[in-house]
Amino acid sequence: MKERLLAAIGRDLSEEEFAALACEVSLLQRGALPLLDRAGSILPIRGDRPWKRIPILPARVFKESRVACFSPREEVAAFRSSGTTGGPGVRPVRDLDLYSASVRAGFARTFPDAPARRVALLPSPEEAQNSSLARMAEFLDCAFAEVPPEGSEPVLLFGTALGFAKLLSQGSIRPLAPGSLILETGGYKGARTEWNREELHERLRETSGVMVRSEYGMSETFSQGYTSGVEPIYRFPPWCRVRVIDPFTLDDAASGETGLVALYDLANLDTTVGILTEDFGRRAGEENAFEYLGRATGAEARGCSLALESLR
Repeated sequence: MKERLLAAIGRDLSEEEFAALACEVSLLQRGALPLLDRAGSILPIRGDRPWKRIPILPARVFKESRVACFSPREEVAAFRSSGTTGGPGVRPVRDLDLYSASVRAGFARTFPDAPARRVALLPSPEEAQNSSLARMAEFLDCAFAEVPPEGSEPVLLFGTALGFAKLLSQGSIRPLAPGSLILETGGYKGARTEWNREELHERLRETSGVMVRSEYGMSETFSQGYTSGVEPIYRFPPWCRVRVIDPFTLDDAASGETGLVALYDLANLDTTVGILTEDFGRRAGEENAFEYLGRATGAEARGCSLALESLR
């Protein structure tokens, strides 16, 4: 199965091709992970396409249970989430090949003209062994540094929103060469800062003089979405499908309505294809994209979470 998925990643999969692979992978996962069968009964997600009826796990389950279709003896890594709500989740990893393939193909598809010189303003995988973000930067052939490099050639700067906010406050962001790109990879992880996302990007653009884009990813999935403009609309590759789900009806949210973002990722062979995130979104005016609206708290988050007690 792994080889077939590696062959699929990077291709423009049709709806039928994606559905066939996703349903086959999900069936294998349900045989190895009884938790998924229980989730399918407790959270009967509805949908008008076969892949939409695949059992999905809320991301918070990774904080409470071991979600893996293999034994602990086969584990080569364990990625930890940021833990912004209720402590960190853990994503066991048996094999990094699908993660590497998805990261590289998704990035190349979105940024075909990205600079060859790439610097991650993050700890390296050796320093942060449980960080899926550090490993992603390694797959993108980034060097690791604490401050942006100097030089006259274009560069990709890869880092977190909090990291860029600190560098701006320190005066460490300077004008970059034409053709450079700043890729901001996520939220503030619960820290307080003086800028929201829009303000941060505006300051980065004004200070660096180059394009700023955002990445949406999480340790529980191996594929990523990216923005292509100023608006927080994240587009995903064909081997990962996006839904916005009404947390009370468990059906697709109506156009223009807010719901919880669900991702169906073929690169997730060893855990679960379907993940229900804890993020609010709204359906964008195109397939396989959503507008990010923030973290889900309160009644909306509880709509799906109340049933989770039965999964323990």
